[in-house]
Amino acid sequence: GLGSSQFQACFDAIYDIHQSLSQHFPENTLERLPEISHEGCPEIAASNQYFTPKNIASPDDLIPFKKCVDPQNILQYATMGSAFVHTAENEVEYFELNISTMNRYKDMNPASFHIGDIVEAQISFLIVPYKSNYYFRVLPVLRAITLLDAKFQKVHTLKYLLKS
Repeated sequence: GLGSSQFQACFDAIYDIHQSLSQHFPENTLERLPEISHEGCPEIAASNQYFTPKNIASPDDLIPFKKCVDPQNILQYATMGSAFVHTAENEVEYFELNISTMNRYKDMNPASFHIGDIVEAQISFLIVPYKSNYYFRVLPVLRAITLLDAKFQKVHTLKYLLKS
């Protein structure tokens, strides 16, 4: 978790990936990763977009939104007749580690994640041009989140309920 040697090793690996990628670009044209921290520990912001412009998407890549992400089909309806579509590249997977079944993973509703949960995030990196296509930026793209342990969130909730 935050502040552990394993957590720091992940960030060291991310900076190594950035260094490796930068060797494929002219010097000083790949923007440095932003240095974000929380309580003195490094953090990274990763996200994904719900939509892709229709003109750059392959028809073979179009997929419907999962019910757990769009239970009332609001996002799906938004794509009808619009310039945007939902593709496999926009998909984020949500899992829970199930220790009782020999560390198997099961699908999880994204609304079930809470502050305080211990999670594992799978990210990829996208390089995009900016400033007249001369400079490049590395964007961390969220691919999956796995709930590893919810005990800290459960303790917090219990303390909150006992105060009431």
